[in-house]
Amino acid sequence: SRNFFVDAVLSTVLEEYGRRKVIFSTFDPACAELLRLKQCKFNVFFLTCGGTKVFKDPRMNSVEAALQFAQANKLHGVVAEISSIVDRLDTVVPMFHQHGLYLFTYGDMNNNIQTYSKQKDAGIDAMIMDDVARIGKQTNKTSSMLSKSMRSPSSLVELCSDPSVSELQLMDLDRMASQIN
Repeated sequence: SRNFFVDAVLSTVLEEYGRRKVIFSTFDPACAELLRLKQCKFNVFFLTCGGTKVFKDPRMNSVEAALQFAQANKLHGVVAEISSIVDRLDTVVPMFHQHGLYLFTYGDMNNNIQTYSKQKDAGIDAMIMDDVARIGKQTNKTSSMLSKSMRSPSSLVELCSDPSVSELQLMDLDRMASQIN
């Protein structure tokens, strides 16, 4: 079950992460919900093809649906396939930032310097690419993993560290998480 899988992943990461920065991202909406409900230490992102492929689950079929899902579940952001938004970056990026969410991209187009520049100008928060060295040489920039704070306004970190939230309320969150399959 997803619950068992997420527990195993969290257990391993908590034991082994040391001082590394960790971000969870998944294409599975239920796993994203579980990852967010079960811990407050690491950022959770929802991966989407953004409509480049069609799935039965509507949350997976558009960047806008992914944004609504991320916001409703207090995720930190979305990782979208770049071809789904490259022609509308000027509207999509502000939409995410307005809701306090990060927007990352992935995909083959991210290895293209023009696409990189267009995203940088639009304010994309991070780009996942295969050819970091080539883009770095062309831009005279070194890669920096998470150089800025990764805490969004929609974060549940406040909930987990808020002294007014009782242990019973946190146990209720854990119980709800265990019911998601």
